[in-house]
Amino acid sequence: MTTPAPLIVTGATAFSGPDGAIPVRKEVRDLEKNDKLQWNLYLLGLSHFEGLSEELVTSFYQIAGIHGRPYRMWDGVPGITNPEWGGYCTHTSILFLTWHRPYLALVEQTLYEIVNTLAKQFPVPLRDQYVKAAKTFRIPYWDWARKPDPGVLPPSTYISDTVTVIDVDGNSKDIPNPLYSFTFHPLNPQPGDFPPEDSPFNIWPATLRYPTDSTATSKSQNNLANDTLVSNNSNIRDALFHLFNTYHQFAPFSNDKWSPGQPRQYDSLESIHNSIHVYTGGTGNGMDNPGGHMSYSDYAGFDPIFWLHHANVDRLFAIWQGINPKSYVTPEPTESGTFTTTAGSTETPNSLLKPFYVSSDGANDNEFWTSTGAISTETFGYVYPETAGAANFSTEDNYRDFLRQQIIEQYGENTPADRIQGLVAADVAAAQKPIPAPVPAAANPGPDLNLSHVAPGGKYTEWGANIRVQKHGLDQRFSVYFFIGDFNSDPATWTYEKNFVGTYDIFRPITRTGCDKCKNDRSNEGDGTLTPREEVSDLKVSVISTEVTLPTAPGQFPVHSNEYKIHTAITEGRPGGLGASDDV
Repeated sequence: MTTPAPLIVTGATAFSGPDGAIPVRKEVRDLEKNDKLQWNLYLLGLSHFEGLSEELVTSFYQIAGIHGRPYRMWDGVPGITNPEWGGYCTHTSILFLTWHRPYLALVEQTLYEIVNTLAKQFPVPLRDQYVKAAKTFRIPYWDWARKPDPGVLPPSTYISDTVTVIDVDGNSKDIPNPLYSFTFHPLNPQPGDFPPEDSPFNIWPATLRYPTDSTATSKSQNNLANDTLVSNNSNIRDALFHLFNTYHQFAPFSNDKWSPGQPRQYDSLESIHNSIHVYTGGTGNGMDNPGGHMSYSDYAGFDPIFWLHHANVDRLFAIWQGINPKSYVTPEPTESGTFTTTAGSTETPNSLLKPFYVSSDGANDNEFWTSTGAISTETFGYVYPETAGAANFSTEDNYRDFLRQQIIEQYGENTPADRIQGLVAADVAAAQKPIPAPVPAAANPGPDLNLSHVAPGGKYTEWGANIRVQKHGLDQRFSVYFFIGDFNSDPATWTYEKNFVGTYDIFRPITRTGCDKCKNDRSNEGDGTLTPREEVSDLKVSVISTEVTLPTAPGQFPVHSNEYKIHTAITEGRPGGLGASDDV
């Protein structure tokens, strides 16, 4: 029997836009609003993609399953013996961003082929315009850090489980909304794809967000996803702005692996990405209701919003590359490994991004994409709105300044520096106004605010909290909540509390393939009760501060000092608190 040729990942490179321009991936709400033809093709194409037989290597089920479950070989690319993590995807790894780039390109080229085939089936009066629109089709992204308007979750992904399209026969009709959920057909096409120990994922017939319960008839509560995303939007924007402002080395920017002795580098794009997964899928209340598919790396790829989310992560990666063009993948040991890599092995720019073939010239490892080959989005035939005009800038510095300005305009509003600068500016403006006639004290009871002390000399102290913890410190995924002051004892209210500061969210599989301790822990716990801090394995919370200099001109970032103070006097002796003798 002849072995089928491997599927080569090229991206949608078959066509360029007008004047040879590389087509742009658009924000999903902008695509819906501004390009009705491509939006219609996207819905039709995604619906067709999700409906493909799960036996096909190019089906939605099999491509989504590359990420985690069903933990089996895809397109003939074998795994190692007894992997600690059974999915191909890389997390807590220097390859986190680069591995997902050809993964998205695989989805894009598959959808591109479907969309172009469908466009040719429209009746003659409509065919030409749909064929033209299909040629520059690219998958959209979801900018979850955009200011709420009024929500954060795109309405097209959750308002209705049906959507109206113009079908290839030219008629308007309602179809199941392919962005709302993916329905398995069938569930568990091969025995053991979703095993009983992963219950209730083995009985849910479709993907869910904030499931109502753990029964087979559970429903999504998308309103809770949107509310949680809205309540955390300011924190996400602050964190993202801080990353672009202060993280200029690829390793700490890209992934959430702990680097000892680096108190200023506890955050990462992967950490922010983790929170979006959990905010969208749901935190759950124990294994009786563990949260939805997006909350677990085993199952996240099956939720259609996963692809919108990761396209945005790739966009932010591409923008960061433009600002920091000299920093990229460096050799680092992987933490837990993957289906094809051993835990603890060293990953480099030339590590193989399996299972994504770049060629099929011969039966050797040179056939797979590497980070070196995946450094540019243009290689895969797409750009983003911010990176589309890179070639039009006369110098690299001008392009970098443009991208910085984009970050300031999109995410800089209401950050700590922006709020403090606004307070100081308002105080100065008030001081320069003519003195009004005296007002009787009884009619003006408010305090006389003099805010010049907030940032004397244009400098202020910025405070933060760092957290590190074992991902499997508890039996299931979990979140650590931060408050300043009192809060309600009911966890359901926590993200809406006035004293709520933010969360640190663990995004992980339900079980780990080769980790017996993790399996045992999971079977012994998981009742959804609140866990005291001292019972969370290796939890260490520290409080840090640094001096920040405010911008003096438009288009500038605030400047953070290189000196970060660690205030162990605040955390020493407290459950989960960093002590003076602990590693930072």
